[in-house]
Amino acid sequence: MIPKWHAAHLGGMVLALGVVMSPVGAEAAVSIPGCAQMDAWAANAESSPMWSPNDIGSRKSITGHLFSDEATRLFGAPVLQWTVDDAAAVRRAMIDCRRANKDRGVGKSYNFLQSQISSRLSNYLKDLAEARAAIDSALDGLQAVPASAPLLRFYTLMSKASDKAAYGRMNEAANQLGAQSRTARPLVMALRDMPTEEIRASVEPQGAERADAMRQAVTDDLVASVAGIPASGRGLEQIARAQTDFPKSYGEVLSAEQMAAIQKALAERKRAIGEEIVAITVKQIGQSSQGADAFDDLERRMNVAILPALEAKHSEAILAAARARREEVTGILLARMEDNLKGLDDTQASIDAIDREVMPWIGSLPAGTEAMKAKLTDRATARRAEILEEVEDDESGDLEKRVYQSDNGQTKLEFVDDDRVFATAHGQTVAGTYTQEKDGRIVLTLDGQSRVVKREGQRIKGWTTPLLRVK
Repeated sequence: MIPKWHAAHLGGMVLALGVVMSPVGAEAAVSIPGCAQMDAWAANAESSPMWSPNDIGSRKSITGHLFSDEATRLFGAPVLQWTVDDAAAVRRAMIDCRRANKDRGVGKSYNFLQSQISSRLSNYLKDLAEARAAIDSALDGLQAVPASAPLLRFYTLMSKASDKAAYGRMNEAANQLGAQSRTARPLVMALRDMPTEEIRASVEPQGAERADAMRQAVTDDLVASVAGIPASGRGLEQIARAQTDFPKSYGEVLSAEQMAAIQKALAERKRAIGEEIVAITVKQIGQSSQGADAFDDLERRMNVAILPALEAKHSEAILAAARARREEVTGILLARMEDNLKGLDDTQASIDAIDREVMPWIGSLPAGTEAMKAKLTDRATARRAEILEEVEDDESGDLEKRVYQSDNGQTKLEFVDDDRVFATAHGQTVAGTYTQEKDGRIVLTLDGQSRVVKREGQRIKGWTTPLLRVK
């Protein structure tokens, strides 16, 4: 009997070497011819080419003599419709005819044919029946599986399963079905024993039919999944990958219109994410710090790393907001700096504060703030000059009786009188002389060597370390 799973596709199907399958529901009525007819047919058996079910991976090889048109007419049915019992009956008849015929050549042909039937054809017919049953079972099991992109790929490749390359990709697709791989794998393996034309007539149409039935559902699912991509840098990366990967992954299983719908959804989601990121980022920029860390904080809030992933208009919106905020913060900091500088006392401590705190902070401002740095530097320098002038007025005069020392107290210059000086460093004190110039320079002579330092406000600079007047 013709197996039920492929009966609907067998009418008029052409098999290998031109054998025609029986109409739907027909019995494979194998008849045993007389020895004279069989002798004539068997005579050139060994010269016939070998037959293989397909070129997608089958290792079966059987003499093509059994698949010839002449064999079909002789036995009343194509060999692929024989049962194992039919094959055994034909083999027994061959053995009887061989014994009845004394021609060694004919006997040799019979030996070859009956050996092919015994060792190859019978086993193949058994395997073929099992393969058909396995395919039937697998397709029944997959019928209830919901539509998905991996299953669509599997069915699409199944519709081309007689092609060796498509069969190889179908094998890979079966491994990507998750829990359903166990159901699909037997189908893939069973195809290796199926005749090419039977695959084309019985298996491929079912793959095409099932793929067509779920193609739009898969498209709708993919479009819906795009809406769930998060509004974040990672989401934009996901979209960028999908825009490149989807055509590779689904181009051969979806129509051009369906692929266009998915790409449109990706573009629209990217635009929506961009708008959301702009709204969040602009709000964060507007809340940036107005303190000493203002520009570093503004840089962090801009989320510069994400800008290349955005559409040009979205990245420009963020940059424009940052520029506006930078100008706003610059004005705030300039006004605050002005007030702070004006509030400084005319003392050496104020000069030290400008040198040690204000100037280093200005120098640390990030790239893009050069104009502000120049303004801040000019104002701080001007205020320092004002304070220094006042301190210089207080500090002018002779050095006699003054003591200058380092912040840690380890280094000192003690001006004893109008020409003698004691210099202390590393616990040792050396006596020397000095002279003071009108411009504030001081020439120290110690151990026969001269060194020039300069007094600025209450400090002496140019010594081994800056010194502050303490007496």
